[in-house]
Amino acid sequence: MAKAIIPAPAPHPNWAQMIEQIEKEVRNLSAKQPRPADWKGQQEYYAGATSHFYSVKDAWRNHTMHASLCHTPEEAHDILISVRGFMQKLA
Repeated sequence: MAKAIIPAPAPHPNWAQMIEQIEKEVRNLSAKQPRPADWKGQQEYYAGATSHFYSVKDAWRNHTMHASLCHTPEEAHDILISVRGFMQKLA
């Protein structure tokens, strides 16, 4: 089981800042001395979660939350599947 990587909170963090902090921590896992016994597993887990996070953010969240995009029922279903994959990765 991977340990939680929790970035230091910014005063008003946005999604990009949070993702950048998580990626920085993921990259730092291999540089930590001594390395945690499961550092490769942690690195793989968080890299996968971050890629899901970027997908949701860039493909749908930004445009939907800023009201510049409408979705068909099929697109909404695809979004649901992607968000579900992200949440399952985190769980």
